[in-house]
Amino acid sequence: MIPKKIHYCWFSGDKYPRLVKKCLKSWQEILPDYEIKLWDAHSFDFDSVLFVKQAFERKQYAFVSDYIRLYALYHEGGLYLDSDVMVHRRFDDWHKLNFFTGIETRTPQHEQFWIEAAIMGAAAGNEMIRECMNYYESINFIKPNGMMDRTPAPDIITPIFIKYYGWVPKEGKVTLSDDAVVFGADEITSSQYPLQASVALYHCNNCSWIPTESWRSPLYKFCRRHDLMHIYHGLEKLKQSLIR
Repeated sequence: MIPKKIHYCWFSGDKYPRLVKKCLKSWQEILPDYEIKLWDAHSFDFDSVLFVKQAFERKQYAFVSDYIRLYALYHEGGLYLDSDVMVHRRFDDWHKLNFFTGIETRTPQHEQFWIEAAIMGAAAGNEMIRECMNYYESINFIKPNGMMDRTPAPDIITPIFIKYYGWVPKEGKVTLSDDAVVFGADEITSSQYPLQASVALYHCNNCSWIPTESWRSPLYKFCRRHDLMHIYHGLEKLKQSLIR
């Protein structure tokens, strides 16, 4: 059983952006009976895992959370939600499971799929979560050449689920075992996968782990720097509608 508990991470100490405030409000309104636990700069011994220590020292907080989310679920159980996940409906029917997550896609054609790391639920002691933790505990964030290993969590978790649990990357719901499910985009989705979410939507708007590309427009850079991406996306939609 998955307990009614939500874990989320915020390590920078910065004020919450507009989108994060809206998402946290959705948790409180739709899931008022859930405990909500913040993992911040004082919640974990960062020296205990080298990958986490190196990422935290370099203020690469998105990668710190890649391990902390697993740690929280394995030791305490519950739901992990990225801070920019909007909840639309309750998770009531899923608490009887031992594990659940969704799928992620990054291409307009939706031809490739990964395990979603922004929305996960697990009972304490889940072996799938432990397997992913083992991987992070075996690697460094700083590569031998001195570069940072900025591999996103889905790229690490997906091969583990394919190798050990037989997940086949594809669209739609997949049952891994009697009590472990990977839901399709009709249940858990992201703003990069334009299907209506029935339960939760991962906005992935800020993408703080991705450096701003040099070719981006001054407007994009300004909006991202000043927490105005909602304005940028609105202008982009308006532009596309005028082109059509």
